[in-house]
Amino acid sequence: MKEKPGIISYLESYAEFLPGLIYWKDKSSIYRWLNKFALETIMLKSSDEIVGKSDFDLWPEYANEIVSHDLKVMQTGMPLQTEEVLNLPNGKIKYYTAVKVPLRDESGEIIGIIGNSVDITDTKEMEKLVQQNQIYQAKVEEQETFKSLVGQMIHDIQSPLSSLRTIVQSTTGIPENDRIALRNAAISISDITSQLLNKYKDPNAMDEKKQLILVSSFILQVLSEKRIEYKNNNIHFDYRFNPNAYFSFVKIEPSSFRRMLSNLINNSVDALEDKAKGNVLLSVKIDPEYVIISIDDNGKGMPKEVIDKITNNIKITQDKKEGHGLGFSQIQDTLNKNMGKLKIYSEQGFGTKISLYLPKMNTPNWIADKLAINSDDTVVILDDDSSIHAAWDAKLAIVFKHHSNITIKHFFEGQQVIDFINTLSAKDKRRVYLLSDYELLNQEKNGLQVIAEVNIAKSKSILVTSHHENDTTRIKASQMGIAILPKNLVYAIPIKIGKKVKPHSKKVDFVWVDDDKGFINQIIGKYYQHLKIDTFYDPISFQDYIDDYPLNTKIILDNHYFTENSAYPMDGVMLAEKLHEKGFTNLYLLSGEELPIKLDYLTVILKNDDEKVKSLDKLGNE
Repeated sequence: MKEKPGIISYLESYAEFLPGLIYWKDKSSIYRWLNKFALETIMLKSSDEIVGKSDFDLWPEYANEIVSHDLKVMQTGMPLQTEEVLNLPNGKIKYYTAVKVPLRDESGEIIGIIGNSVDITDTKEMEKLVQQNQIYQAKVEEQETFKSLVGQMIHDIQSPLSSLRTIVQSTTGIPENDRIALRNAAISISDITSQLLNKYKDPNAMDEKKQLILVSSFILQVLSEKRIEYKNNNIHFDYRFNPNAYFSFVKIEPSSFRRMLSNLINNSVDALEDKAKGNVLLSVKIDPEYVIISIDDNGKGMPKEVIDKITNNIKITQDKKEGHGLGFSQIQDTLNKNMGKLKIYSEQGFGTKISLYLPKMNTPNWIADKLAINSDDTVVILDDDSSIHAAWDAKLAIVFKHHSNITIKHFFEGQQVIDFINTLSAKDKRRVYLLSDYELLNQEKNGLQVIAEVNIAKSKSILVTSHHENDTTRIKASQMGIAILPKNLVYAIPIKIGKKVKPHSKKVDFVWVDDDKGFINQIIGKYYQHLKIDTFYDPISFQDYIDDYPLNTKIILDNHYFTENSAYPMDGVMLAEKLHEKGFTNLYLLSGEELPIKLDYLTVILKNDDEKVKSLDKLGNE
């Protein structure tokens, strides 16, 4: 190359300490000099380390575009302002506004280019956030417009509406229990109307449906994934669940919930980078209104100004190296969509605790949140995994220590269980309590098929499985009246030891069979706390206990019984007929509509008849 032009010597001395990436290249787009700021940005000590290199040596994925800009300047002889992207040695992607002008020698011949690139990454990210926010706001406005089209609700809305009417009529203020019931009723109404609104939405929309999530099981899965992801980091992941929180549920979009937890755990890990040993703890507790999920770490903590931005829903753009990442936009959006809230406690140098508050939902009918075993039962455990048998032995040994009449039988094959139970006498068969795996590898029958074939009381058959999140398995079990216990919660399930009730000897004020837990709990809490009431949430499990009650027991039935996505094979009228045939004489049906026929043994009460709903204890006493 010819001797360095005088302007370059001047440039190198003048621009050495100016901000911005200032450089010059020759006609082949080879770097000949960079200023100190540029060298520090790309982590080089002197220009000697870059002289003779091209963009293809430094950031090959973006080199074609950058070199094309250089050539355009040299071919046209005109300045050019454009945007360019660089992948820096530390892995960061940066956006620049580049101004390039032709470099000429004393004769006017173009011998290269001079460039100045200014970092605009923050501006680009802000533009992206603004654009995303505009799209989000547009969707919110569109959904609000659609909501105004809903005018009439169907049968399913009668129960939550009844709860709302009860609250309005009985109080001028809103105490805590009423507020919780009001919120749950509002959620039910929201879910029903959202289904009606689906037909108005964009058919190509990919909105994820909210689902009931068993929080403890979900967190255990996420923690297991994080232990694998960060296995090479010196980080201890742990969990702590309050005893009453193991079987708590929230209603939320599963992938959004997972992403929210993942973002928070990742932020905790990022905040631990300088720790010899890092700790991340996930804990769950409940209060009357919320499930509270907390993520604690012993990292560097958060500055107060960052906490203020997050809690005031102001977008932040700090680097993940600062330990508070870019995931809070997603977290706040998810909480806002699901009536949740966020609290942050942090002390710089000591760590951070972030707590998510999500509305607590009623435990669904399909979950086994306790085991009710009689003192003379035979507990049959079916699983093809020996470690599960060991887990049950450890769990049951403590509970059964003072109940020597309880026996335990272990089986690894479904057919062995079928053969064992079907050889028992009718009396001994009634004493069987079956804990069965669902997926039995290399066997003809799964756990539900085994349960169906042995034909014991459904209330004494529990499906213990890792497939509790599978809709098909869960719905089929629900239709059979079989409760499900997730395998990863075997250690936590409470066990109650009781005595078998003599036939027709259990006296209560009334029995209530309804699939809407929220509705039953609200009415009982409001009007009937002083009474002894047995509640059942599906018609199948109730049938195992029918013979416990005297024939004159007041029994209140629902008209229709539903699992998550389908109806039970028995409705209230069919159940009433069965009870009538057994000789029960005090039967009532709570319904959202009038029945097409009248039955002399069944009294129908409309759910919107508030006076009768709050006077159930007086029915039949006139």
